[in-house]
Amino acid sequence: MPSISEITVPIRIILMAPPVGVDFGIQQGKGNDYKTIQVQRSKDTVLHFECRLTVKGNRADGPPNFVGTVVQGPPMGRFIYIDIRLLAGQSESLIGTTMNIDRYMWHTQ
Repeated sequence: MPSISEITVPIRIILMAPPVGVDFGIQQGKGNDYKTIQVQRSKDTVLHFECRLTVKGNRADGPPNFVGTVVQGPPMGRFIYIDIRLLAGQSESLIGTTMNIDRYMWHTQ
């Protein structure tokens, strides 16, 4: 059982009105050692991505520390990468980029 200072939480990322025909996916791993998971091609609807993060309450200097295989960045600047087009494996695309989902954009319901 996890300690009080550590808990795993589900995260759902919702992309509203993405451009049609574009691949999106969550980046799992860091640097050159990563893969894109949950790849979806956009249609006329929203896209949903779900993952789990571990939240550690072990920081005396501020907010909780989010960790996990999809978490990027330094402790005070955590984010999740969404790979787009070529980086999401869409081989017919000539471009690829990422979108940062910053921890300050994460909300609970």
